[in-house]
Amino acid sequence: MPVPLFPKLRAAKISPVDFMSLKTFSLFISPSMRRLQVDLDRVSQEGGPLRLPPHLIIQATTAATQNLQLLHYTGPTDKAFFPHLVKLTSLTSLTLYLAGWQDAWELRCLRGLPLLEHVANLFLDSLGAASADNPMTGLRIHSHTSLTNLRSLDILAKQYQHCLVARSLSPRSLKKLILGFFAAIDAMPVHLALGLYLQANPNLEVLDVRFGEAALGVSPEVLPLESRVHWPTVHDASDVLSSALQASRSIREILLHHIPFHLAIPTSRILCDAMPSIGASLVSLRMYVNVKPVPNSGESASQGTAFPGLSFLASTVRLRCPSLKRLAFHFDANIVRHEDLAESLRHCEERLQQLATSGHLSRDHQLSFLEVSSGTPTETSIQIGLSVDRKVKIASFLDRLFPHLNDVSGSGVWGPGTWLNINDLIKSFQDVRRTGSHRDVVDIAN
Repeated sequence: MPVPLFPKLRAAKISPVDFMSLKTFSLFISPSMRRLQVDLDRVSQEGGPLRLPPHLIIQATTAATQNLQLLHYTGPTDKAFFPHLVKLTSLTSLTLYLAGWQDAWELRCLRGLPLLEHVANLFLDSLGAASADNPMTGLRIHSHTSLTNLRSLDILAKQYQHCLVARSLSPRSLKKLILGFFAAIDAMPVHLALGLYLQANPNLEVLDVRFGEAALGVSPEVLPLESRVHWPTVHDASDVLSSALQASRSIREILLHHIPFHLAIPTSRILCDAMPSIGASLVSLRMYVNVKPVPNSGESASQGTAFPGLSFLASTVRLRCPSLKRLAFHFDANIVRHEDLAESLRHCEERLQQLATSGHLSRDHQLSFLEVSSGTPTETSIQIGLSVDRKVKIASFLDRLFPHLNDVSGSGVWGPGTWLNINDLIKSFQDVRRTGSHRDVVDIAN
């Protein structure tokens, strides 16, 4: 290997390297290198093969330095790529934006990097499916892994790819998990992937799940008929997620961003069922639902009653989630319009009194931010208004439950200003408590 130009160079970004020779590339890799970013195009400008094969880049890096801690690689892979990558045993952070790669099971070799603390991967192409040799029906990831230091995992891929990656990496010490789903249309792989990670990482603190459209030129992922026998049923996958989430007693933050409506229906049920179990540690729960219809989802969009009414805030959030400070959730607008909030509040306050009598003193709830969304794919053009009396009742209900609310907002089918009025009413109730002054609540609600 050539003598490096800068023997004490500790960080480098080399882009693009497609038309470099191996010798030229090696000139920039020093024994002191700690951080390296390398970017390749997918094909050469002439449309032919890359001049510098991907595995040679990694091979040259391993030959030049044994101290690399951070590697950021963008580009294609080849058969020898991963066998050379695992020789970088000093890595603590690895980011791979991969294209033209077909076998998720090759990720198993990353278990040979025991110092890894953070892994981020983006997969643009379909990965190898489950098979008789590598089935997904076991409903568990591998019980043994050398990735004992891995605390943060960030994966952006298609729905079935996530399950294969979870089984391949088999992390068991995660604190933070970020998953991005391209064009997710099936509940089974989404729930299975989440369940596998939660099941194996009981000390997880942050779960961040985002849903988006497929990238330009990337087709939605459809499971071949011959592969379905190697996957669990949607019921089994949902059971895995439900039981794993209820056992996640360290979880502090949950974010589901832009989740398609048909996936939000079963996921909302699972979240609501789990909150009595995980509520003690939960600080932030945000579920933002995309009510835009999803073609070929195979799910009914008429199941609006899968979402709760505001009584859920009394029966579950106030009683079971004492540390929750931020909540964004999807509610059934029809239930919100007609439910008996006074009765729900009475039951809640009776229970709080029982807890106080038994020595379990209950301080004021610290919820500060509440976002109320509603609507279904068939209601995208509907606007639901609330009477002045109903707004006052909702505001009073929320103020009694959560005296420290800073902001209440709404989105979806609600008419303009509905939740702005309710927020102003709550502020007026807070003013009364704080200063003893009185404002005209009817004027505020109009």
